[in-house]
Amino acid sequence: MIISGIRSPKIGEIKIIDTICETCGKQTTNNITVFGRYVHVFWIPTFPAGRVVVTECEDCQFTYKKKKFPPQLKRRYEQHKKQVKRPIWHWSGTILITLLVSWFSYAVSNAKVDPRSHLLQADLDSMVSNPTLETDSISFALKDILDEFVVDELQPHNFEYFSREDVNKALILVKIPRLRKVKKEDRFDLLDLIGNVIGALPNLENKEIYIGVEGRISIMLIDTPTAEKNGRFVSESPLYEFYGKILEGNELEE
Repeated sequence: MIISGIRSPKIGEIKIIDTICETCGKQTTNNITVFGRYVHVFWIPTFPAGRVVVTECEDCQFTYKKKKFPPQLKRRYEQHKKQVKRPIWHWSGTILITLLVSWFSYAVSNAKVDPRSHLLQADLDSMVSNPTLETDSISFALKDILDEFVVDELQPHNFEYFSREDVNKALILVKIPRLRKVKKEDRFDLLDLIGNVIGALPNLENKEIYIGVEGRISIMLIDTPTAEKNGRFVSESPLYEFYGKILEGNELEE
């Protein structure tokens, strides 16, 4: 629960002498009090929200707000209102938020990014819905089986594929836009189906297999020699191992 609201503490006074009170008709002094309104969140002033200005006649003690000031009093208030300045702490929340955002931006800009994340993203961007035998034989074989055995509700014709082979490793990426419609416990059946197809391909015998299955916006299934993950948002880092190790200085091993 967020506790928020508006407060109006007093921030200053102005004495206006020799004015005529429209209530008692006397020449008197008006004591103008200025209240600074601010919005607070969890009692921390966040940002100003205007002023409340009231005056009181010293003789009859009649009090009224600025919108009812007679022209003479209003004019003289405008001449002296700069005497009352809003304290800086009325912006405490705004200042705090600005500092936190600046710190976070600085931390993000200076954080070391794993160079393998860019390689994986490039491969994810290279997925296609109709791989050919000549350009990507692994994805071609995988699409042929998934089109046959995956239920129509998941629209297998919209799946996308990409594969990459190394000397002793292979990366297989599949995008299933409607993967969230599959119950979490049933997603392993898809992963097993993909694994069985890959395992039956002779050119992948004795190779380490890295499988990543992307949903509509993020990786949701991962199966690698060191990790198996299943969730709405899972860390992609196990797939980074396909691209090699990171050396000291955040450089990728050639």
